[in-house]
Amino acid sequence: MDNNNMSNQDPQGFQAQQPYQQPYQQPYQQVYQNDNLEEPVSFGEWMVALLLMMIPCVNIIMMFVFAFGGGKKSKSNFFKAYLVWMLIGIILSVIICVAFGASMAAIINSVNY
Repeated sequence: MDNNNMSNQDPQGFQAQQPYQQPYQQPYQQVYQNDNLEEPVSFGEWMVALLLMMIPCVNIIMMFVFAFGGGKKSKSNFFKAYLVWMLIGIILSVIICVAFGASMAAIINSVNY
């Protein structure tokens, strides 16, 4: 072996390990596209919306207005999700009432005979 090859080897003949070098990575640059961004819903708008949700009968009407009206997309999505949760709650309530009514009818029929 010549002298150049021996400089990177230890006495046992293994090549010395070079320290790991991470590849060069460009710094992250966040690109903002203002084309499809909208202004967030303000604090005052949320206060008015929540106040309207406290008024009986008006709240149901306003939920549909906010969900399907021409307002801001985030508020619209929130009220669409709220309507879906209300629908799930109504369906579960009906199922529970029917099950409770059927069990009460069965109990009353068994007592009469």
